[in-house]
Amino acid sequence: MTVAYRGRWNLAAPAVPTRSIAIIGGGASGVLMAAHLLRSGNAGLEITIIEKRASLGRGLAYSTDLPEHVLNVRAANMSAFADDPDHFARWLKARNIPIDDPTTYFAPRRLYGEHLGELLTEPRQKGGPRLRIVDEECVELFQRNGYLELRLANGSSIVAQQCILATGHDVQRTAAGRCLHPRKSSNPPCPDRPIAS
Repeated sequence: MTVAYRGRWNLAAPAVPTRSIAIIGGGASGVLMAAHLLRSGNAGLEITIIEKRASLGRGLAYSTDLPEHVLNVRAANMSAFADDPDHFARWLKARNIPIDDPTTYFAPRRLYGEHLGELLTEPRQKGGPRLRIVDEECVELFQRNGYLELRLANGSSIVAQQCILATGHDVQRTAAGRCLHPRKSSNPPCPDRPIAS
């Protein structure tokens, strides 16, 4: 199991599972990576997702609640798995979303975010990879002797053999409801707010 601890180590080094992966970020990229690792059937693999947001799979791209914010790719081409191209279309139909043809339907981004969040709750292979979700923010990453240490905002740390960065875009809102993008000079409206005309 991936180790979490508070404070400093009293021992020379923690016991790190030899088959452990920490994923920093639980948006679309982090969830899709974890879903593929879970499907791999890799017995003994331990996966930890570190995500500060309340829900998985949303990130900036799929956190909007406005139905007008739709995907720019047809539902038929949005499967999470190449070997199961109808996966997303079946998910929509199972929820009674009225679509005539997935090859012409552009789903709301909110629905795709829900779909991604549910990917990790689907039945997992017995004896396959194990998943843990840590509701926290990773603030530092250190290469140690034979392992990685991920320090969290609450003062604890997680150790793993490998780490995947899937941090996406982080935004901060101003009092006027604008998004502050750290590497952009202009600040467009946030994607989950209506654009004033």
